Amino acid sequence: MRFEFEWDPRKTRQNAEKHGVTFDRAAGVFRDPRALSVYDMRDEYDFSKGERGKFYQQDAVFNLPVYLDEDNRAFVEQVAHRENLDVSTVVNSLIRADRETPGAVE
Repeated sequence: MRFEFEWDPRKTRQNAEKHGVTFDRAAGVFRDPRALSVYDMRDEYDFSKGERGKFYQQDAVFNLPVYLDEDNRAFVEQVAHRENLDVSTVVNSLIRADRETPGAVE
């Protein structure tokens, strides 16, 4: 299983100063090929008393995940790091710039 993380550059600096560990270093535990995570939640997911639609909102807006190819992800992360921005901001800026280019896909 592959995990990808993104975090606020300011918060990672604060965390490193406060705890002496960067988020990137801490996220390394999820990349350990010898790691084993097993958690059985069967006793915790009894929905027999659940109420269908309790939190439904017709006008809800969802942010959908976008999966980038490895080379595009590396490029965007490099730009984000260099400009001290989060990855979402860089991706949105690139898409906006492309949309303003004559002949862009519509």
